[in-house]
Amino acid sequence: MKNSGVLISKVLARKVEFRPLETEPKYVVANHLQFRWTKRKERLTVAVMLFLIGLVIGSIGALWLIFVAFKQSPRWGLGALFIPGVFLIFGIIYWQDVSRPFVITLIGVALVIAGRLLMPHAA
Repeated sequence: MKNSGVLISKVLARKVEFRPLETEPKYVVANHLQFRWTKRKERLTVAVMLFLIGLVIGSIGALWLIFVAFKQSPRWGLGALFIPGVFLIFGIIYWQDVSRPFVITLIGVALVIAGRLLMPHAA
């Protein structure tokens, strides 16, 4: 029992140094880390903007495509709405009718993927 008390007192006696985290960057021209922080923040901003714009464009194209599927037939509309893959099959079969909304959806998906790929990794 004496050994455990000594061990606990040694652990408690250690000095722990707490340093506050820097929330504001240092405004030093020669500081290379400051440049990296700014670049990372700008990259994150561009990535999030691409992601959100792609999400909006892709959603508009997908809703338009589902609307056209419902105009074709209620079965196609329900299939495109609830069954994965029917969306693509309908787009291929009725390409003449859905080429514009299908391409708009693909552009939105491409923007979402580009935004996700540009997001910086947590380090």
